Amino acid sequence: MDMDGVQAPEIELLPLGADDRRIAFEAKRRNATFRQTSVRRAHVMVRATIRSRLIETDHRLVESSLVEHLAMSRNAVREALQRLAAEGLVARRTRFGTSVAGRIMRLPATEPWPVSRRELDGDGEIEVRELEQRAVPATQLLCERLQIPGQEQVLMTEHLVEVGGAPFCVRVSYRRMPPGFTPPAPRDPEAPMRPGPAMRPELAFAHLRGPLLGDLESSAESVAGEPRTSRLLDLADESAILLRETFVRSADGSPFELAFTWYRGDRVAIVSSGQAL
Repeated sequence: MDMDGVQAPEIELLPLGADDRRIAFEAKRRNATFRQTSVRRAHVMVRATIRSRLIETDHRLVESSLVEHLAMSRNAVREALQRLAAEGLVARRTRFGTSVAGRIMRLPATEPWPVSRRELDGDGEIEVRELEQRAVPATQLLCERLQIPGQEQVLMTEHLVEVGGAPFCVRVSYRRMPPGFTPPAPRDPEAPMRPGPAMRPELAFAHLRGPLLGDLESSAESVAGEPRTSRLLDLADESAILLRETFVRSADGSPFELAFTWYRGDRVAIVSSGQAL
């Protein structure tokens, strides 16, 4: 039985002659020479395989198979799995081996609200909870992006998005104040932040996507999470968080929304495709 708890099949060994032993020794030496020892490369290769859905949740990972498949040393594979376990992507249990325990959400780079229904398959329903909504003064950035005078106010809405009951992202959007709309009174800054009830999926997607949209500008960067955002995302303070800024215009070319979204950096990958240069 190997360290992953998998019973190895019994193989009958036949006596080898001197030439056979030399050939086997040379083959083993060549394999060891070309086998990679980089933990970093082993880690990214297994992680990319999980992200690409080539290995599904609850699928068992056998060290010996990974060693051969990845052409990596056993030590590199073992440490890579330990790193993935620390990230929560795999679970390692004595006598039960290693299995995939989490998934990485792939976010299209060309959509303002990137969670697609296909990406949610197997992860449970999406739930959107409102944290706060109120009128805020338009900053210089908001005035420029939304093309409004400096003395006006904009509508700020903050949501917590959960997938399968686990926090996925925090999203803050800024839009022009709708005509005749009366925003609620500002929240007491000393009061604890409590997410509201989950919105129905169709309402959540309607709000997050908005009307018929035109072009999109997007940028993403890694930031260290401050305490409140880290707490909402169930992360330790100063954990890596993926911050994405999106600016969207309506189909007629008018500014629609400037939004900032904080994703768990260990569970999100932004994907795009295009012509290679």
